[in-house]
Amino acid sequence: MATPIEAFRDFGPRLRHNQTLDERDLAKWIAMRTSMNPNTVNLALLELKDAVVYHAHQGTPLKLPGLVRIAPSIDRHGNITLNLRLDHHLKRTVNNINEYTGDIINRANIGITDAAMKALWDAAHADNPLIFK
Repeated sequence: MATPIEAFRDFGPRLRHNQTLDERDLAKWIAMRTSMNPNTVNLALLELKDAVVYHAHQGTPLKLPGLVRIAPSIDRHGNITLNLRLDHHLKRTVNNINEYTGDIINRANIGITDAAMKALWDAAHADNPLIFK
């Protein structure tokens, strides 16, 4: 008996990711849009990382308006981690399927019902039917 997770993995919509943008390419992109020197932008990005670490060690949350709020936290074992909270406007802006130009695998299955997912799965895996609980 297959689970909905297995069916969603095979038939659910998912984004095909491009190659990861590294800091040098990001610096070039920012430099192109701002007429800054790419090396200067790259150094600023490296300083930003160091600033996050430094201020996290001080217990100071950092807010980058329009992007993210970063705050250190600690668990009961003494492990210090960073909590990231994306800006609400950024999340709303990105969550616009009409603006997305990347490739979506199984795009036709966006909004698929459980019954339709079961039909797809069962047709492909007759010996392992999908069970919704």
